[in-house]
Amino acid sequence: MTDEAQTHLRRNFLLGVANGVIFMAGSSLLNPTTILPKFLETVFQSKALIGVGSYLILMGWSLPQLPAAYFARSLRRRKPVYIWGNTARMTLTGLFVLAFFFFRKSPGIVGLAYFVFLGAAGIAAGAVGLAYQDIVSRTIPSTRRGAYNAYRIFGGQGLTALAGSILVKYVLDHPDKFPYPQNYLLFFALAWAMMTTGVVAFSFMKEPTEPSPKPRPSPRAFLLELYLILKINRNYRRFLFQKWLRACELFAIPYYILFATDRLGLGEGAVGTFQIVTVATMLAAAIWWGKVSDTRGNQRVIRYSTIAALSVPVAALSLAVLSAKGFFAGQRVAFSAAGISVSVGTTVVLTVMMSALFALIAASSAGSQIGFQNYLMDAAPARRRPIYLGMTTTIDGILLIALPAIGGAIIDAADYWVVFLVTAIVLAASTVLSRGLREPRAVTSRR
Repeated sequence: MTDEAQTHLRRNFLLGVANGVIFMAGSSLLNPTTILPKFLETVFQSKALIGVGSYLILMGWSLPQLPAAYFARSLRRRKPVYIWGNTARMTLTGLFVLAFFFFRKSPGIVGLAYFVFLGAAGIAAGAVGLAYQDIVSRTIPSTRRGAYNAYRIFGGQGLTALAGSILVKYVLDHPDKFPYPQNYLLFFALAWAMMTTGVVAFSFMKEPTEPSPKPRPSPRAFLLELYLILKINRNYRRFLFQKWLRACELFAIPYYILFATDRLGLGEGAVGTFQIVTVATMLAAAIWWGKVSDTRGNQRVIRYSTIAALSVPVAALSLAVLSAKGFFAGQRVAFSAAGISVSVGTTVVLTVMMSALFALIAASSAGSQIGFQNYLMDAAPARRRPIYLGMTTTIDGILLIALPAIGGAIIDAADYWVVFLVTAIVLAASTVLSRGLREPRAVTSRR
């Protein structure tokens, strides 16, 4: 870290955490595993559109980051990019909220506005994402980034999001007071207000000046540099391949909530229950992964969180098989052990089982957020860090388009259990590959 960055470390750390807490609390109201799939089910019939729409914002965040890396590397400061990009992002998000309000009785227009405005907002976030990651890499030391991200997730996807999740459950449990579409309109409006406030907090951070920014190369030279990175850096190639395989969890993630409500017969109120479980798990998981990141390295975080991710489709596949065999067909399910028999309502059993599944999703997601980003910040050479970040996240954006769409198409053509089986097989391969990643803090990678 530079002396300038060290001087403002406390201020930047607190503002960055505040940004994460407020912004993530708002974005948790647009959760792609619970709330957005159920909202989009009211607009679209196609599972593929529901899956892509659930990750539309994250997809837009990722796609433009490689072009952004090309332009940003010659800038002495990246915060202006963050501010102007977020101004466009929040304006477009607000325009969707207005369109939803005025055309709430026309699902077709709402669906079109969703893809147009939130898709454009996501693209605006792409430049923002690279600027944010680069600012953090130059203002927060590597030995504090685990705690930094853990506090952000603990507060934003934990404590404050827990309050929001209780609100979500109350709203969805009382359709008489909050009928559709007022219920989802409330979620989008609150999300926009909180996300905007979080952006304002980060804009007050003190960004250190880049001492000697690299001159912008020609497009041909830039592409050659990308090629050489992939050719020379063997550990980065392994990291990318493992991350691609891990991303295949997106085959199934948007559809677990639809499987629970449509196939297992759990009601709309279950969405609020699973949202609370997801957020509560984030509270504990963020602390755990942050501690592992700072003390044992991010290779461990990636490996352990991938194992957690693998357990999700395995559990869902088991539920799908049991459901197909009629295990949950009755009003009650009887369990017997050691001569003791217990009879429990089917709805209770299914809610508990699916809650455990969503807890695993949350735990693996928290580990993914902390592990992959911190690993890359540690492993990438400082002068080429924007390129590494941009290339990785742009590929993520492509996967966010393709993988949920493929998963939805499989469900439409076959069944839920097929997509759960495919996801489990690919994540098993990702788990094996994660063991070969080198810890960049312990070993100097070939660059």
